[in-house]
Amino acid sequence: MQPLLAGAATADITPRDSQFLFGYPHVKRCSTGAHDPLLSSALYLAAGREQIMFIANDIIFVGKASAERVRARISTATGIPAGNVMVTATHTHSGPVTVDYLSNEDDPAVPKADPAYLALFEDSMVAAACRAKAGAQPAEIGLAIADGSGVGTNRRDPAGPSDPQVPVLMVRAVGGAPIACMLVCSMHPTILHEDSTLVSADFPGMARRFLQERVFGPEVPVLHHTGPAGNQSPRYVTRANTFAEAERLGAILGSAVAKAIAGIAYSGEAHLGSAQRLLDLPRRTFPSVEEARLKLEQARRRPRKKVTLVDKANAIRGHDVWCVRLRWTGSAPRKRSRWPGLPPRAARRRSTARAYPRKCSCSASEGGRSWAGPARSSSSTL
Repeated sequence: MQPLLAGAATADITPRDSQFLFGYPHVKRCSTGAHDPLLSSALYLAAGREQIMFIANDIIFVGKASAERVRARISTATGIPAGNVMVTATHTHSGPVTVDYLSNEDDPAVPKADPAYLALFEDSMVAAACRAKAGAQPAEIGLAIADGSGVGTNRRDPAGPSDPQVPVLMVRAVGGAPIACMLVCSMHPTILHEDSTLVSADFPGMARRFLQERVFGPEVPVLHHTGPAGNQSPRYVTRANTFAEAERLGAILGSAVAKAIAGIAYSGEAHLGSAQRLLDLPRRTFPSVEEARLKLEQARRRPRKKVTLVDKANAIRGHDVWCVRLRWTGSAPRKRSRWPGLPPRAARRRSTARAYPRKCSCSASEGGRSWAGPARSSSSTL
């Protein structure tokens, strides 16, 4: 065991202009402002010769190429081995495109990632990491497990497999003030849907604000890593797809974390290690072109009929299923309809939203309307 050093910092990665908001396919959705900031949050730990850097980002994806460039730049600037730098994304669906995703290659609604935003994003990650190391001081750490069961369930079946446990790492100065909080929550941050055109970190950002305002103080970084969450969603626990609902679920998670760390035991010594393993995932087998043509022809020959899913929409609010009145012709539905009873989009905006000039090439559904208000600064260094 070696004495521990720790430092933390954040950088603001909120787009400075209008960006396509990625996460919901087939929908032209450009940002008209920012409801809350997107952050890149870094935590540096060192014990003896071992150094580790964690970076959590309020973004949908961090591409492999971006991660490799960022690790290399941080290693050059700080001496931390590139393999000891972990870069993650919260997976918010209310932030810019950062990856040219294969599944959207032929989707005319989804543009390529903006090189200018990618440059800002990568520069911000490197800056946060460098400031985190520069501010390192003698520290203590403690571990706890919070109960995050209130923020979502399995998205196929509410009683299906799910992992509500939220591991929490607390870092504080020796005998003193908190330096950072780091947590892992295995849940999709998809409270906000495609009708929202404001940049947002979704409920992870609201949980961070809850903890900063009520527990740690505004300058303490909170790193939110999203764990395995492919079939985990808030759809069965949400009452609406609004910012108020994102705040409610963020408060549930924040309260669970606050409760878990109340009696945490700290230690000023730690053994740090880092390991990495690359996995080759099995690929799905697709039918041949001839088989696909045969299935398509069979579908076209089926009798035409109407299927209504309105009853299902009324029974289950706030999730991602297609809600359409479908005329069956053997092709996929082309249009999403709104959930019945959702409040008007404009009613869901907050006066604190940050506005900026439009640049995005696609047409926003609000016709370029923005909500002006005071800009919120979130960058900090400890």
